Amino acid sequence: MTNPDKHAVTFLFHGSVLFTLTLMFPIVENLQIILFRHI
Repeated sequence: MTNPDKHAVTFLFHGSVLFTLTLMFPIVENLQIILFRHI
């Protein structure tokens, strides 16, 4: 594996992780709000 390929793979990996985190963040916040309302 050459260096540019490795950089592309790490870039894609970090991008997908950031994308997943941005998608999950509002869901987690909504779940916390729902849980706090039930308590």
